[in-house]
Amino acid sequence: MTEMAKMIDRVRRFFRDNPDLNRSLFAARAKLHRNSLYGFNDKGWNPRVETLDKLLRAIDAYQAEEAKAQRKPRPSKLAMAAEAA
Repeated sequence: MTEMAKMIDRVRRFFRDNPDLNRSLFAARAKLHRNSLYGFNDKGWNPRVETLDKLLRAIDAYQAEEAKAQRKPRPSKLAMAAEAA
């Protein structure tokens, strides 16, 4: 599998794993026009390298935000002391 094919596959997997994600808003977040994602599931989808680069950067940022949101914040020592009192 070529590097381009791997990148395209990653974009397809990302949207398959996040079916509720608004693609138009995601394209805007990646600083792309919404039509850039048109037909991305088609076998003949052939985006430019710049488009894939922007999409993959936006995917990385989205996944980092999701991971950060899922982490539980540690309670502060001040809050723990207040609960103990």
